[in-house]
Amino acid sequence: MTTPNGGEIVYTSSNDSATTVSASGLITAIASGNSTINITIKNTTISKTVNIDVSS
Repeated sequence: MTTPNGGEIVYTSSNDSATTVSASGLITAIASGNSTINITIKNTTISKTVNIDVSS
């Protein structure tokens, strides 16, 4: 995924056993647990984190 200026957006999950995140930013709950989704734009200092708690 890219920004309007062509910067590549990268999504990662800190706990793939609780949540996964696709290259387009779609978050999927897998099992109970906590994770942090990190969103960054490559080659910049722009980033955001989102904390997610999954409960069953």
